[in-house]
Amino acid sequence: MATHPVLAIGIGRTGCNILSAIDEVVTAEGVEDYFQFLAIDSSNRDLQAFAPESATTYELTIDRGAYNCASDSLDYLQSEPELVPEAGTARRRPLGRYLVDSNADSASLYDCLLDQINTLSETSSDLKPRQVWIINSLGGGTGSGAFPLVTLLLQRCSSEIEEAVEIFGVGSLPRLDRLQEQFDVPDGEPVHYANAYTALAELRKLMNIDGETTYPIEIDIDSSPANISSTSLSIDQNPFEGYWLLGFNEADRFYADDDSRSNRWIARLIFYLASADTDGWFRQGHLYSIAGASVEIPIEELQRFYTLNRELSQLDDELGTLRNRRESLITAAEWIESLLRVSSQAPPADRSETCILGETAESLPVGENLKSDCKDLISVISVTSEPDSPQTDVFEKRVQDIVQKNRERIADNVPAEHAIKFLCASLLRKQIRQEIATHPLPGYLHKLGDTWLSDEIDEPPQPEIVSERSSQDESFQEWRETLLNRIQEQMEDLQERISNSLTPRFVSGSGQQLTEFEDDVKRAERFVAEYENLRGFEIFLTDQIEESRQQLKEQRRNLEKRAEDKQEVWEKTQQRWARLSQQRSQLESSMKELTRQEGRVCVPLHLEKDAADSELRNSNFTSLLSKGLLSKQDLRKSFEEGIALLEEPVEDLAESQFGKTTGRLGIIAADGDHSLLREILLNGEEKSGSLRRELYYKFEDINDLVSGKQSSSLSLLGFYSPVSLQYTSEFGTIHQYHMDPDSDVSSLLGSISDSDLQKRFAYPELLDQPD
Repeated sequence: MATHPVLAIGIGRTGCNILSAIDEVVTAEGVEDYFQFLAIDSSNRDLQAFAPESATTYELTIDRGAYNCASDSLDYLQSEPELVPEAGTARRRPLGRYLVDSNADSASLYDCLLDQINTLSETSSDLKPRQVWIINSLGGGTGSGAFPLVTLLLQRCSSEIEEAVEIFGVGSLPRLDRLQEQFDVPDGEPVHYANAYTALAELRKLMNIDGETTYPIEIDIDSSPANISSTSLSIDQNPFEGYWLLGFNEADRFYADDDSRSNRWIARLIFYLASADTDGWFRQGHLYSIAGASVEIPIEELQRFYTLNRELSQLDDELGTLRNRRESLITAAEWIESLLRVSSQAPPADRSETCILGETAESLPVGENLKSDCKDLISVISVTSEPDSPQTDVFEKRVQDIVQKNRERIADNVPAEHAIKFLCASLLRKQIRQEIATHPLPGYLHKLGDTWLSDEIDEPPQPEIVSERSSQDESFQEWRETLLNRIQEQMEDLQERISNSLTPRFVSGSGQQLTEFEDDVKRAERFVAEYENLRGFEIFLTDQIEESRQQLKEQRRNLEKRAEDKQEVWEKTQQRWARLSQQRSQLESSMKELTRQEGRVCVPLHLEKDAADSELRNSNFTSLLSKGLLSKQDLRKSFEEGIALLEEPVEDLAESQFGKTTGRLGIIAADGDHSLLREILLNGEEKSGSLRRELYYKFEDINDLVSGKQSSSLSLLGFYSPVSLQYTSEFGTIHQYHMDPDSDVSSLLGSISDSDLQKRFAYPELLDQPD
C-alpha cells in the first residue's frame, strides 16, 4: 500500500489531541514513518499533555506591551480586553490570530513551518505531492483564530520549495441541527456556536465556497517574517485543496469516549486520503463533511468469551479435583471409622472380641490379602514360647513387613503403619486372650492344692479379660499367690522333716514324696511364667492398640475437617463457576445479536463453546464466513446498519435530501476482506435489496478500498461535498438572524448578542468582500 508523506499540524488543544489520535492510528497501521507532527498552542501545559511524544511543539507567546499597543491599532482586535495570565486565548478568535501575527511569533513560526515543509520534502518516497493537514477546532479560540493565517504562511512556505505540497484542513464544530425548531437555547457553550459561525463565515470567503469571493485578497500581517517584504499576504486562490468538517454533539464534548471517537474518525480520514489511490475527487477545493461508522467483529467480547471458556474449563477441573479429594478424604475417614467401630464392639460375656476377623469380618474395610497377612502373624508368634522369648520384637518386625507389603491396599490418607499395627495387635490380642482364658494354670494349681494341701481348696476365680492394662484379675492373682505360698510352705515343712530324719532321702517314702512335690511345683512355676508371659504380651498389645487407636482417631478428625474445608472450597468454586457461566451465556447471547451503538455495529456470531480460541481471535470477516460462524445475510445486514449510521454530520438533512450534497463511501479494511466487500457492496446479487437502496440514496459512488491491519474491524467513511454554508448544521440560521436588522442572535444563542458575535470575527477584511 502506497502512502503519501503527510505533515499533520494541530493548532490549539483540540488540534494537539487529534494529533495523538492520528499517531495511534498510523502506528497501528505501520505507516508512522510517512507522518510527521507539529503541535502549535498557546499553552505549554496543553502541548505537553495532549500532543504526541513524536510531535515537534511550538508554543505561541504574547508580548504584553506590544499587545496593549496593537489592541488599539489593529482593527481585528477591536479593543480586546486585558490578557488573563495562563488563560490562553480564553476562546477569543481575534486573539488566536494575533498569537501568530504578533512580533513575538510570526517570524519564528514561519521558519518553523518552512523547516517542517523542507523535512517533509526530503521524505524518502516516490509518492507526490506531499500532503499537509491543518487540524483545529472551529469553536475554540487559538485553533479557530489562528488556522487561516497559519494556512497562508504555509502556502508561502510551499512556494519556496520545488516539491508540490497540497494543503488540506480539518475543523471540528458543534452541531446545530434544526435550530429554528428549538424553543430553548441549544445545549453547550453559546460561545462555541458563535465562534464556529464566524469561523465558517470567514472560511466561506477564504475558499470562495459560494463563488462570491473576489481574488486577490490581502490579509494584513503586523510583523512580517524576514523573507516576506510586504506587510500583507496576498491570496490569489483558494489555499485549500479541500477542507473537512466533522460535527459533534456539543452537550457530549466533556465525555472522553465521545471526544476520542470523533478524533479517531479524523485520524482515519487522514490515513485514508493519504493511502487511497483515488481520482482526486477530494482535491476540488470544496468544503466537505465526514461521518464515520465501524463494522466490527466483537473482538473484545469474543476474547472475554474465550477467557471465560478457559476459566470455566479450569474451574471444571478444580471442581472435579476438589470432589475427588473430598471423596478420598471421606473414604479414608470412613475406613478408619469402620476399623475402629468393628474393633470396639463389646463382645458377649463368654467370648472375647469374636468380631475381629471373625463373624463380622465382612464389615472391615480390608482386602482378603491383608486379612490373610494379619492372620499369619498368629502362626509366626508362638503363644507358648518361653517367657523370655522376644515376642514384642517379632511383632514389631512382622508389622513393618506387612506395612511394606500392603501399603497400597490401605485407603489414601490413612496412616498405614498405625492401621496395620492396630489391626494386627487387635487380632493377636484376641488370640492371646483366648490362650489366657483356656490356659491350664488355674486348673493345675487347683489340682496341686488338692494333692498337697490337707484342707479343701477353693475353686480358682475365672480370669476376667478386659482391654485396660490395669484390669488384670486381682482376685485370681490373689488366689494364685495365696495358694502358691501355702504350697511353698508345705513343701518347706516336708523338706525340714526329711532333713531331721535319719533315713536317707532317696530310700524314705517322704523323700520320694518330696521329689514328686518339687516336680509339681516346678511345673507350676513354668505354667506361671508362661501365663505371665501371655499377660505381659497382652499388655504390650493393648498399649499398641491404644496408641494406634489415638493416632487413627486424630487422623479421622483431621480427615473430616479437611473434607469439610474441601466442601466449603467446592461450594465457593461452584458459585464462581455459576457466575462465570452466566456471564458467558450473556456474552454468547449478545454476540448472536446484531448490535448498533455510537457509530459501532457488531456483526452477529454463532459460536461453539468448545471452539479453539486461537482459531478465532485473529479472524477476519472472510474467515468467519468460511467457518460458518458468520452468515453473508447477517454481514449484509451489518453493512446496512453501518451505512445507516453515516448521517451527514454538519449538513442540514432537510435540505441535503434535495440534492445539495453528493456522498461517497470510503472503506478501510484488511486485505483479506476486499474481495468479500466488493462482492457484497459492488457486485452483490441483491442489487434491489435494502442494502443497495441504502447505498443508492446516500452515496453517488463507492471509493477505493484502503488496506488496514485491523482484521476484526473495518471503517466506513461517508464523504459529503460540496457543503454550502447556508445549509451547514443550520449555522445559516444564525447568519440570517445576524444579518437581519430586526433580529438578534441572542434569541437563538441566549448570552451571545449581535454585537458579541461581531467581535468574534478574526479576519474582518474577508467580510469586506462584496456579498
